[in-house]
Amino acid sequence: MGKTLIVQARGKGGPRYRTPSHRFLGRVQYFPYGSFTAKVVDIMNDPGHFAPVMLVKDQNGREVLHIAPEGIQAGDFIHYGQYSGIGNVVEISKIPVGTRISCIETHPGSGPKLCRSSGVFAQVIGKSGNKVLVQFSSGAIREFDGRCRATIGIPAAGSGQALAQLPRARQVPPQFV
Repeated sequence: MGKTLIVQARGKGGPRYRTPSHRFLGRVQYFPYGSFTAKVVDIMNDPGHFAPVMLVKDQNGREVLHIAPEGIQAGDFIHYGQYSGIGNVVEISKIPVGTRISCIETHPGSGPKLCRSSGVFAQVIGKSGNKVLVQFSSGAIREFDGRCRATIGIPAAGSGQALAQLPRARQVPPQFV
């Protein structure tokens, strides 16, 4: 007879191996296309994401969740459709070459799909017509439609990120001198 293998137990999907999605704050998404300003209401820790999540509210009272970039604070304003600073959501064709971006859409209107984890970013390296070349931190280069949107900046680090990169035997934070 024997024991149930761990692979079999995970496949069955008992409570031990299920994702605790009831604790997640919600889906990270963008507002529909347009040019407007929204306010960062709060920055929260979501167990479903490795980066902090910010609650953004527009003038009509609609609220969505965004991945929080480094340097943004509650009470700041972000702009949709205008390139002016960190946290703004802009079409890739309007972003200058060399800018670090995150939360990139794969197709226009698909919502943020790429570079959403802490410290992961991509750079715009070239433009030709309506296509934009983007280089990821892995070195891979990919071509996107110019209407795809992205967030300006690098996703902020959440709690415990320094410990996550240490070997399991050394779960002690580094001492900086």
